[in-house]
Amino acid sequence: LHLGPLQMGAAVALLRALAGAARVDRDPAASVEVARLCGLLPLALRIIGLRVARHAERDLRGIAARLRREHSRLDELGLADLSVRATLEIGYRQLALAGGPGDLAARLFRLLGGLSLATFTADVAAAVLGVDEPAALRVLDLLMDHAMVERTGLDYEVHDLLRVYAVELAQRWDPPAEVEDAAARVARRLLAGVRNSRWLYEPADGDPPRDNGLAGDPGAPQGTP
Repeated sequence: LHLGPLQMGAAVALLRALAGAARVDRDPAASVEVARLCGLLPLALRIIGLRVARHAERDLRGIAARLRREHSRLDELGLADLSVRATLEIGYRQLALAGGPGDLAARLFRLLGGLSLATFTADVAAAVLGVDEPAALRVLDLLMDHAMVERTGLDYEVHDLLRVYAVELAQRWDPPAEVEDAAARVARRLLAGVRNSRWLYEPADGDPPRDNGLAGDPGAPQGTP
């Protein structure tokens, strides 16, 4: 049973029940911001609600200010044996330990964080990895199976807290040169899309371009791994 994030009203109501009605009602704008920065996830809201309830001197405006700092947001979302980071790590480790396609899926997840890509298409994912689109779709299916990405129409999305976690992983495991190479492949893929779009409007210019966004990339693998 796949459960998505809460609706904003339900998230604020949960925060209100945990932190205390008076604290939340005193600053509704800060309450909404805290709920948003918690990704509308019950675990994150529970941690913040308990923290606010235990410390009378802490207000939601100050909590929101700390949560805005992405580099330490997951540090804020931990209390005793409750930890958003540890929960996210379970899904990632399942990928990383699977080997084969799991390794490729874990690498894509990290690079999406390194490139700050929260919303993307399958062809962009293919460019990130340097593979063809069918291979990228298989990797994306695996990430969806582990609830690391979600499908929204033609696009894919990484939940905000998962994106923050992916940024941490990329900084820890992926050399800057690899992230830069992935960024260059994405740029070439997007440029190829612009060229293709122009040909659709001006077909008299000749045959459609064959550039798949990987041309000129000596590191791009051939075929499907």
